[in-house]
Amino acid sequence: MQRFFQAVENLASYPNLLGFAIPNDLLRVLERTVAAPIIRAMVRDIRRYLSLLAVKRNQRIVPVGIFSLDMSLPLKDQFEYCCSGDDNETVDFFVFDYVCFDAKRAMQTSKGPEPLEMFFNTHIPVSFVYGYNRLIPRGFLDTRTIYLHPDMRHVFSGGIVFQFFDGPNRDGLVALTRRNDGRLYYDKTIDYWNLRDSVNMAFVTLPASIIARSRLVETAAMSGTKPKRSHINQNMLAIGQVPASPVNWTEVEAHIIDDGEWVDAGKEWLDLTVEDLTASMWDKLNIDEANS
Repeated sequence: MQRFFQAVENLASYPNLLGFAIPNDLLRVLERTVAAPIIRAMVRDIRRYLSLLAVKRNQRIVPVGIFSLDMSLPLKDQFEYCCSGDDNETVDFFVFDYVCFDAKRAMQTSKGPEPLEMFFNTHIPVSFVYGYNRLIPRGFLDTRTIYLHPDMRHVFSGGIVFQFFDGPNRDGLVALTRRNDGRLYYDKTIDYWNLRDSVNMAFVTLPASIIARSRLVETAAMSGTKPKRSHINQNMLAIGQVPASPVNWTEVEAHIIDDGEWVDAGKEWLDLTVEDLTASMWDKLNIDEANS
């Protein structure tokens, strides 16, 4: 928990941070869902820590949600477990892995895709990860559907593109490359430019009246009913109550008030000047200013 607290403390002050999504990959198979109460305990303690930061340091309370990875467990059961019960243990938003999202196929049927129906009456923001590289480069036609189709706008709070950093599958928006000068740079890939164009086209196409009503649409999408507390069934073996917090909250609060550090800096870092540190970090993470 101390490592989690250190991470959220360092990131919570950034104004462009949308939220903290805790992955539930611990629960990939049915047998492991007995540990689901631990995930809820993590949500509870991280939310409490963020609330203390807000009170003691005048920071905003960043939402805490769950990122449900693509797994064999039914999505509805995962959602209901994360959202039911005591308010201090439930998530603020829910993100799931929509690997099979196909905009054309999803919108051709009157019934719509299963997640669209499942979350139509949701009480919290729901989003999904999409954009897997079935084709290279990706055209991101799905992006326009997410923001232009009225049912999609009503149910989902946008989508999250997979993924930011490039990897062996060439599925990133930026790639680490070595230039002629021998230094490493992050360069935007063709996927980045395609995504940007798709987003721009979607919002140019949207009438001004729809953009002005976007907050009303979000309010409607989150006016549903909170799920009732789920019970043990064939899809979710969450046994027992959420465990008590192992955190010494008196000590945590003192740390926040004293503005202490969770991790002691090593002597070699303390001996460096600010200029040395800046130069060192710039060498390790050099972003081309001309293309940024």
